[in-house]
Amino acid sequence: MWSIRITVRLRPANSSCVRAEQESVVVRPRSKEEVRFRVDRIYDCDTSQRDVFQGEGLPLIERVLEGKNALLLAYGQTGSGKTHTILGPEGTTSEDRGLVPRAVEQLYEVAARRRRAGSPGEVRLSFVEVYNDSVVDLLGDGKTELQVSETTAGVRVAGLSTAAASSTAEALELLYEAEVARAVGSHSMNAASSRSHLIVTAHVAFGACRSKLELVDLAGSERVKSTAASRAQTAREASYINKSLSFLEQVVIALADKRDHVPYRSSKLTHLLKESLGGARATLVACLWPDPAHVDQTVATLRFAARMGRISREEEEEDGGNAAAAAAQHLAAAKMRREIDALREELAARDLLTSPPTYSYARLGDEEHKRAMADATAYLADPDCVPPVATVAQVRAVFAALREAAVAPRSSSENRVSLAKAAASQGNNNKKDYDFDEVELAACKRSVRSSRARAQQAASDVNNAKRAIDVLVARLSSEENEEAKEVVSRRLESVKAEYRTAYRDLTAARADVERFAARQKDLRRTRRK
Repeated sequence: MWSIRITVRLRPANSSCVRAEQESVVVRPRSKEEVRFRVDRIYDCDTSQRDVFQGEGLPLIERVLEGKNALLLAYGQTGSGKTHTILGPEGTTSEDRGLVPRAVEQLYEVAARRRRAGSPGEVRLSFVEVYNDSVVDLLGDGKTELQVSETTAGVRVAGLSTAAASSTAEALELLYEAEVARAVGSHSMNAASSRSHLIVTAHVAFGACRSKLELVDLAGSERVKSTAASRAQTAREASYINKSLSFLEQVVIALADKRDHVPYRSSKLTHLLKESLGGARATLVACLWPDPAHVDQTVATLRFAARMGRISREEEEEDGGNAAAAAAQHLAAAKMRREIDALREELAARDLLTSPPTYSYARLGDEEHKRAMADATAYLADPDCVPPVATVAQVRAVFAALREAAVAPRSSSENRVSLAKAAASQGNNNKKDYDFDEVELAACKRSVRSSRARAQQAASDVNNAKRAIDVLVARLSSEENEEAKEVVSRRLESVKAEYRTAYRDLTAARADVERFAARQKDLRRTRRK
């Protein structure tokens, strides 16, 4: 029997209504008695990102490497530090990185070690945004709404891209691209508030093991009055966020009570998390803003965490735990199918050998004779192409064709002339091929130089956009005037679009360099031959 692991992380505050006591969190609401919540671990405001990863990220990664699915959710009010915990602040140093970049780095390092040791290992990443109950691929165009459906294999998102980066650095670039594409807004409680739920999934394939790690940054629960959401768009976003979190709470209550019906399809968020909530080993990080002004939201967050902590399952019920066994069964079934096909072919051959012989001495027609000649010629070129013979007439025709090929009347002088002509013709063809290869090789060299120049320019544009984004995010955090915030926010969205364009150009240029360089290498190898 196991239950969902519940942890609490506190963000810094000038004063606090929360007190940590060993494995309990004590909250004193306004003019009420203290409320105590039992949790598995508490991270105070001085805890480093590295310590949170060591305590919560690494155990889940170990389970994934064993072939079991794992889920980590960050839940809390807006501004409580969820995105800081999951991703880290924008433009962070290595010490400030959140759970996702650290987990991605860890998984890709394991995959690289396996490949160096000669074992198969692959990690693919997908980034899904749930914005206003619409599912968007953050590695796609960012506009197309994707459909969620269920098949015999489980919940699937049609059109969702999963990227297989070639290195840790490339994987972190993909993560940065997804971060830039995510919907972010500002209001009085959070200058860079996430306006959507983010689901980062690492699909791991190590030999027979197939598993996945899902890291979820839930948008913060909001009270429209508290956030001073004057704009209609912000109020609408808050409505969708609160509604989806409410549906998530209903699913959690149904799972905790072990009800027959769990309303996973109530929202896109709960539908996407169906497999993980219903079976994977899970951890909830409840992020708290312990300032007394937010005591009601703090209590609400801890109550949600307590409900999740009531979800328990038997070990054998965990779907993700059978991933390795299911993969092994799949391989065994494929092997058995191949053996069955081989046995069927063997039985068919035995039937042919043991069936009564067919004797037919009738002369072959013109078409049958031509076919016998073609079969004999093919046999001379390839011994594996045994002529199919079922009658005496076919046997005689094949032997006749073989005899003609063996004793064809051709003098030695004729052979020498023919060989000389063939050699001359081949020489002309070789010269034409060589000239053509020279032209193509020169074109490949030019294309490689051009693609490298494009890649350098695109890389420069990407770095410039990154620096501009960091500057604008800092301005947005420090700006107090609402109109100025709006101007900075619009400029930030524009720069993010420039970054996405530059990153796509960089990816395309790098692919062109690899393609033309590979072709150039092939042409040089051909010339040496």
